[in-house]
Amino acid sequence: MDWDLTLDNYDHYNPWIDGDIQINRKIINCEQKNNGDCWLLSALICLYNCKKGKELFNNAIWENSDGSVSIYFKAIEHEYIIERNEIIKYKQSDVCPLGSDTIIAIELAIIKFFKDIYYQKIIINKNAPYFFLQRIDYRYNKINIAKYIYLLFFDFEKFKTYTNSSPLDGGLSEVVFFLLSGKIPETITNLYNILPYIHEYELNKETSVLTISFYSIEKTKAPFIFNKDFIFLLYHCYSIIDADNFNLTIVNPWEQNKKIYWTINLGDLAMYNVKLTYCNLSSESNEKKYIQYVN
Repeated sequence: MDWDLTLDNYDHYNPWIDGDIQINRKIINCEQKNNGDCWLLSALICLYNCKKGKELFNNAIWENSDGSVSIYFKAIEHEYIIERNEIIKYKQSDVCPLGSDTIIAIELAIIKFFKDIYYQKIIINKNAPYFFLQRIDYRYNKINIAKYIYLLFFDFEKFKTYTNSSPLDGGLSEVVFFLLSGKIPETITNLYNILPYIHEYELNKETSVLTISFYSIEKTKAPFIFNKDFIFLLYHCYSIIDADNFNLTIVNPWEQNKKIYWTINLGDLAMYNVKLTYCNLSSESNEKKYIQYVN
């Protein structure tokens, strides 16, 4: 297939859509586009960087004989079927992340999960983790979310030009960790509790995952700089893929293959609201069914 790479068509060019769909359970070559899905991609990068996370992928993702893909969410004991044409269509949109087809299939499964919340196919207990209650309170009573989902799955030509809020905007990495592992992640916002959790992660790299986000105390949205070599953006989620004492290796989902090596300075952190999300994938935490899928 010959691609027209003139400037007018460049935004729609995606070299991934012309080949075969390949579900290899690998989270590689990830590059976020403009879908507000940094939290989702950061969580997937963390899981793929972790031995236990790769085991979860092997047990939760498989390709069916008809070419469709099954994504199993342990937390709700439900399998989502992603059709081959859904993956191809999503790749043609301007919001689809670049990278392996496994990334795209999981993202579509989570969109379908949110769709089921909206249409009340999923019952959420009032004692459910806050990250699910937040999604209902602030997102799923909005008509534009219903329209977004409808166009994505039923009128794709209009979807490609629809710019209203995506159901993925403003999500939390806790959702991904919980759905795939069934474990309740821990959220740490107290500055003095951050280092103990980083140390905990350092001791359990093969079985635990960690993401980090930054929020300005002044509630501004300007980027801020920790040193001359890189910039961290506010209200953006990053993957932590390694830790050693005060040193972190961080990945921005914009470019998975580029790593940021950062030495933590508590004086810098004190100027901002920092949120860590930690999940021990092998913990014996209570796996009570806070949410339940109903047909």
